Amino acid sequence: MKPFLFDEGLPAQVAVALDALGWTARAVLQPGAPAEGASDEENCKWCKSNGDAILITNDFGKKDKAIHIALARNHTHAIFVPNALRDGPAHKLAVAVLLAEHLVAQYSAKGLLHHQLRSTGNLVKC
Repeated sequence: MKPFLFDEGLPAQVAVALDALGWTARAVLQPGAPAEGASDEENCKWCKSNGDAILITNDFGKKDKAIHIALARNHTHAIFVPNALRDGPAHKLAVAVLLAEHLVAQYSAKGLLHHQLRSTGNLVKC
């Protein structure tokens, strides 16, 4: 399984819990991860230099396309988290990520993963 980087605004305790379960997961602000306020470009570069990590973000880039530019420029995988999962209890996001494990491995092996996460663990292409 590729490592994960949870972007700012997502519950950091999900990264901590996944890391405790044996996955490699970090959240912005944690030691060794990008600092608060890091740009999309910096986060994508961090992902590339840390085991081709997958950026988990709530930034869909609807108004500002910087996230999509950075993802493409750095060939970075991304899972987009809808507001309902971001704003809900942290364990719901953790469960969705855990349920998506097989799809994450399958899709990221075929090319760049740019999918939206559903609470069921399903991944829908963006």
